[in-house]
Amino acid sequence: MNPEIIDPSAPSAITPLTVGEALQKVSEIEIVVAKLSEEIGTGSHRSAFSGTGSEFLELKEYTFGDDIRAIDWNSTARLCETYLRVFTEDHDTPVYVLIDRSASGTFGREISKDEKIFGIAVSLIFSASVRGDPVGMCIFTDKVELFVPPGRGRRHVSYLVSRLINFRPESQGTDLGNALSSLLPAIKKRSLVVILSDFDSPSFEREIGLLSARHEIRPVWIRDRSEYELADIGYLVLRDPETGEEMIVNTSDRDFREKFREANAVRDGEIGRALGNYGVRPLEIYTDDDDLSSLRIYFRLCGMVAE
Repeated sequence: MNPEIIDPSAPSAITPLTVGEALQKVSEIEIVVAKLSEEIGTGSHRSAFSGTGSEFLELKEYTFGDDIRAIDWNSTARLCETYLRVFTEDHDTPVYVLIDRSASGTFGREISKDEKIFGIAVSLIFSASVRGDPVGMCIFTDKVELFVPPGRGRRHVSYLVSRLINFRPESQGTDLGNALSSLLPAIKKRSLVVILSDFDSPSFEREIGLLSARHEIRPVWIRDRSEYELADIGYLVLRDPETGEEMIVNTSDRDFREKFREANAVRDGEIGRALGNYGVRPLEIYTDDDDLSSLRIYFRLCGMVAE
């Protein structure tokens, strides 16, 4: 994998990687994805989706987070357990990778959210390509800033990765709802839509509902532990990366640390409800989670390996 980028020492758009470091990460991901694909047999050109599809595959016992629209009520009544109908989709099911590049992505104790999202996005792009699925990409902030329709082949994958490494957002803000609203008309065929974001955004529940009514949604919630665990280090300047607003706080104040934790818990609950109301369960990934383990995300999202 060698996207056409000239200066490897130049800073990439992925905080805080240089272009050379980003390309090295891409090469490592490509090797691991290829190996993982061989191990779990991704040569199959069919993938399983709950809900409507081209061909009935099997009944599956309901687990928390499954799409409740796929419940088979006759089987549920007969067996006294909740079951879903699972269908297969053919290999030309498009995969869209939606990437949040708002300013909050620059945050991270050791690894930024941007860098974590970059690694996961590249693994998804490679994995879809290995399976023969057309893959597209959307980069958003408070609007859609880049949209690349689905395509196949090494040249297309190289183009996606090159754009991702070099992309610099125009806006600092986040509005997932607005981005999804703009994207809805562009995704015409039933697709797998993977959203990589910290979901720190104004209300997006309505748009998630509209998208999930037509497509299979897989949110990947990127988090950093320092957002929830303030260290006791005295006075500290907290800065909102999206608005630039700054605040001096005393992290030695136990009450403040507790209120900080509670405020984040409330926000997390709102995000969880916004997704969960439509049967969409996010996969939570922290910036310090192991990268190699994270490469299994695509296959877990598609129900190809057990969680």
